[in-house]
Formats: sequence, structure tokens, C-alpha cells
Amino acid sequence: MRSDAGFVIAADSALADNDGNVVPIPGCKVFTTKNTIAWGYGGLMGGDGFDPTSVLRGAIDTSELDILKARIPSTIIPLLVKQARQIRVAAPTKFQFFLEGNDIFEVFVATQQRALMQGYRVTMDSGKNVSVVLTGTLDCQAGSPTCSAGRIMEIGIAAEIKKYATTHKGEACRSLSYSDCAEFLVGLEVAAYPNLVRPPVDVVEISAGGIVWKKRKPACDTVKSRTIQGHRTIH
Repeated sequence: MRSDAGFVIAADSALADNDGNVVPIPGCKVFTTKNTIAWGYGGLMGGDGFDPTSVLRGAIDTSELDILKARIPSTIIPLLVKQARQIRVAAPTKFQFFLEGNDIFEVFVATQQRALMQGYRVTMDSGKNVSVVLTGTLDCQAGSPTCSAGRIMEIGIAAEIKKYATTHKGEACRSLSYSDCAEFLVGLEVAAYPNLVRPPVDVVEISAGGIVWKKRKPACDTVKSRTIQGHRTIH
């Protein structure tokens, strides 16, 4: 969510395997770099030989978002293709879910003045060759008419957030701070989809003063890389 001073990010902690079963390990979905960049992802969270946290941490080393806008796809797409091919064999139902237009992966990067969100989808040509393509980039630049304070941007399960934003247009969370509002919005999804979206909710603010964690579960305080052993996790 765009705030008066930068951006506020809130994320749940649920992970699920290829069969839709919730993994009993809370996931860390938001990370920071150099006290100037907040980033994270949704979708394919881990798998055989796939560690998006480490991969993205290595790629996201600059606050120049024009550089990252091109670098992230070139870094992550080859790895997503490999995972998509494995999922096609190991979890055909989930692979079909991706082929129907559901993103296999989404990533966001935010600085005080700008936020990027990218989506990636699986495709398969007539020769049954699997590939992954960047489906689009949302570029929210502070001060622009399309990125004013209160702008809500979503990754992952967001049906209730969209519904709330539509019915409360211009008045969303009027009595709450931006960080409390972001947490509240994620909480709507927790209440509606408790098997897919779970607490605790992590909340971080990024502004000219740097990065301030409003809420952060202890498991993520020192996390640098997370591999879920024994699971190919999707959400």
C-alpha cells in the first residue's frame, strides 16, 4: 500500500504443497536489503533445487529499479521453467492450474519512491514445450496520479481485499494508519480462506528514514535463506 511517506507491506505466513495441504512451517515472505529496499514474492515458494529467496537476494542489490525491472526476469525465468517442467510430471493438476492463466510466481520490490510488481505465467506450445513468460509489470511511482497515498496493490490471494477496496472506494481504513490498514486487509483474506492464508501477519514500512518493521515473527528475524525440506511448496 502506498503511504504518505513511502510504502507499507503486509504478508501472511502460509505455505502449501502441490496438493494444497498447508505446510506446518510459517513462511517468511518479505525481506529487506541495505535498509532501503523491501522485496518479496508469492506463488512458487520452494522446490527441488529452487530457492527464490537466495536467488532474489543476490539479484536485488540496488535501489535502481529500472535495473531490477530487467534483471529479475532474466534471473528468475530459467529457474521457473525448470520448476514448471518438474511440476508437470510430479503434480499435473497443479500444472494445469498454472496453464489456465494463474501466475506461477509474483515478485515485488519497493523503495521509498517507487514499487514494482511482476507476474510470471507458464505457457506450453503445440510441441508441448514448457516455458515461463513475464505477463506484466505494475510500476507505482510516488507522486504520479496512479500512485497516490492509499493505493492498494496485491500479490496472491486477494479476492476479499479487492471486494473491500471496491465497496469502500476512497474511504478504505479511514480511521487506521497505513500499516494497520495493510494488516487489516491481509486479515480479511485470513478470515475468508483460513486453509490458505494464515497468521501471523508481518508488516514493514519503507520511507525516507529507512525500513521499520511494525510486526515480524521471530522466525524471520535472522532468515537469509529458507528451503522447505521435503516439500515442493506453491503458495
